[in-house]
Amino acid sequence: MESATYEAIRRITDAFVPQIAIDAARERARRFLDDRVIMHPTLGEIDASQERVWESPLPRTHGRYLHGFLFLADWHATVLADPRLEGTAHRAALNLVLSWATHNTCPPGSTDMAFHDETSAQRSLQMARLLDHFPGGVPGEYVSAVQALVAQHVDLLSDASFCAGNNNHGMFQDIALLRLVTSNVGMAVTDPPRRDKLLHLAAARLQRYFTSSFTHDGVHVENSPGYHLMVSRYLRDLIPVVDLLEPGTSASLHQIYEGAERFATHMIMPNGFLPPLGDTKVARVRDLSHRSTFSSGTYEYSVHQGTRGITPSESTAVFPDAGYALARSSWDGPDADWLLFKAGYRSNYHHHADDLSLLVYTHGHLVLGEAGPFGYDYSDPMTKYAFSQFAHNVITVDGVSQPRVDREPGGIRFIDHGCGPADGLHVEGVNTRSVHFRHTREVSTSRVGDSHSPRTAIRVRDLVSTNDGHEHDFVLRWHLGAGTRPVLHDDCLELFVGSRKVLEMTWSILQPATTRIRRAGEGPGVQAHRFPSFGKAAPGAVLEIGSQGTSFDLATVIRSGDFTLREQGLREPERAREQFQTEVHNSDLRIRPGAPVVDAMVRGACVSATVSGTDLPVSAAYYLYRGKEAIRKTAYAKHAYDIQFDDVPPGVYRVRCFLRTHATDTPIAVSSSSVRVT
Repeated sequence: MESATYEAIRRITDAFVPQIAIDAARERARRFLDDRVIMHPTLGEIDASQERVWESPLPRTHGRYLHGFLFLADWHATVLADPRLEGTAHRAALNLVLSWATHNTCPPGSTDMAFHDETSAQRSLQMARLLDHFPGGVPGEYVSAVQALVAQHVDLLSDASFCAGNNNHGMFQDIALLRLVTSNVGMAVTDPPRRDKLLHLAAARLQRYFTSSFTHDGVHVENSPGYHLMVSRYLRDLIPVVDLLEPGTSASLHQIYEGAERFATHMIMPNGFLPPLGDTKVARVRDLSHRSTFSSGTYEYSVHQGTRGITPSESTAVFPDAGYALARSSWDGPDADWLLFKAGYRSNYHHHADDLSLLVYTHGHLVLGEAGPFGYDYSDPMTKYAFSQFAHNVITVDGVSQPRVDREPGGIRFIDHGCGPADGLHVEGVNTRSVHFRHTREVSTSRVGDSHSPRTAIRVRDLVSTNDGHEHDFVLRWHLGAGTRPVLHDDCLELFVGSRKVLEMTWSILQPATTRIRRAGEGPGVQAHRFPSFGKAAPGAVLEIGSQGTSFDLATVIRSGDFTLREQGLREPERAREQFQTEVHNSDLRIRPGAPVVDAMVRGACVSATVSGTDLPVSAAYYLYRGKEAIRKTAYAKHAYDIQFDDVPPGVYRVRCFLRTHATDTPIAVSSSSVRVT
């Protein structure tokens, strides 16, 4: 193989090594140089002053960050690029790398994350970048140890028994193998025949992974829109490598990449954000590198909310092989309706117990959402909750969630019944993962209201049947979106944002039923929580509809406009809201329709709070009070509906929120009830 080919592979795969060039990254890197502290961007610090740091039992996310050398992402474009620190910073980084090596001579290593499959890949990528950019090359006294470490990782990444398989972890292993083998040290520890064999091995495994990881209708199988975008982008950027090494197979990869764009276009919500589905981190796509993952005008239109690109021609999109259905009322701005129905379980990776879940966005809000992902520390009660059925818009039986994954994925069936009324959706999902019961959910949509501002009616039929002849407890949960205020009647729910009604739900059930709005802190265990970002918890609100019997049969109509409750003779919504709000304890607020309310909760030494009921746009600032003293303060930030104060000492606290629309406004102040940190 020619040297130009090696150089091309090195250049392409080096782009997969993360690097952060902002001032905060420089400050985190300097913390190690000055204080021997490794700083995580959101999860705090790790004391690396002693070599036993490599043996420290850490939460899974911290362990990945440490053993994957992901902290070096803060170094590459900051202290390692600073000519004033070249000798100091590079040697400090290399000494840290070799310190790891002395504690991890072979698997399983010093902790369970030391030789974790994807963590080892990230470590290899970081090492390759560090060593290739070492000023003047690796110093002579380090060469022997460095070559041994690189050779160890080349052997590890190419070992079939260590390969993670056809999943994104295996993909990262192959990217790392390509990068490490073509690094300066990798070239030194492999002869040309073995080097070429390793490169062909990585390319063949990548081709096999990409071919198997997308469904026939173009959706990545790992259960998360965020991973669909990530893997699609990696596919796009790795096709040139496969073109170089396996030119006879790359044509199929081009087709897979092109086919992945339709799902990416439709799953972006009208506000430009990703939905909290699976392990997707909620973020605005145009703020991410994924804004350019695809280049078509329709994808650009979806990313930029219609300010650029070409209007997509479809308002509904069904992916029966993957098990997704999406619909929206229009492509005209962030106020449009959007829904997503999921009934597909094709992989255990990043799967939640969310089969048959339905998400609804309208009037600028995700009004029926889900808890979202919390993290990967499977021993953490919050993580367990986030993966469970309790955190999703589905039905539980006898108060027990289905497991996150089964031995083999499956047990979920998606049926497309074709167009519903007025070209809407008509789909069905069947969940047979449990031996003793079967859940079927049928969803159809139609447009309501006038053609200039169309809204949506969603009809949902839930049927759970059992086969043991015993009575069971059934509970259907709907997770109500942040910033919404529910008004619950006997068999219907009105949902408000401020004084504006944005959704109504009505339902009928054959057997007696109970309904309630559950909030965080009510009842034992983790319930009614939301996770605005990884590792951050906030109180939420969940509509629960429960019943007992040998089966459960519930019909629900969800409307985002053309509301019907007044026509049914129910009490006036304003009076209903007033009655609901008078039941909410709030020490600072004279209750009025649409007034904001702050809910606070405690988890360990963290106090988090959520404000709801305010009209958008609005800015918020938060004070944490102990008695009459404000011990923590935040500045005003737009759309800051959640806050978390970390490392709060024991005591009784309340959170006071200040709201304003413009900087010149007199702020509205509202406080939470008191909470106790023990």
